[in-house]
Amino acid sequence: MCGCAGVRARIQQSISGFYTRFQNYIALINSGQEQEELREALFRAVKAQFHGFEAEGKFRVYEEKGNLDLNLRGDYVRAKNSDTGEPLPRISPMRLGAGLDYQLGKFSARLDVSHSFKQDQVATNELSTRGYTLTNTTLNYRFKTPSVNWDAYIKVISF
Repeated sequence: MCGCAGVRARIQQSISGFYTRFQNYIALINSGQEQEELREALFRAVKAQFHGFEAEGKFRVYEEKGNLDLNLRGDYVRAKNSDTGEPLPRISPMRLGAGLDYQLGKFSARLDVSHSFKQDQVATNELSTRGYTLTNTTLNYRFKTPSVNWDAYIKVISF
């Protein structure tokens, strides 16, 4: 694995890439069989190769009445059975996301959008998945009592 990270006054960023080989990766593989109307999956140790990257950045875009940060992130993973060349099961698709974080004293707000791309690099007896986007919004107010720190919040998650 290799990567780099940096922090400047209003910018934080990191990026890393990886390539890993496993002699005995434990994969949960769909057998293609059914037992009492349930699909059977078996744990198998396989030789495997993984490669990918992840990156994230946080950028201060406003700081007069409160602070506003832009957050960007992304990751990508590919994994295959080294003996057969077939994709390994249950590997996440490429994902990208962006968010805005605002904070003013005890109040904070967040808007976040995350997109997962379609996954069509799938193992035998596994279904591909369509891409989808999630949007999350959070409003938060932080306060203290003599013995407890409290967070009162409203969170909305939409698909």
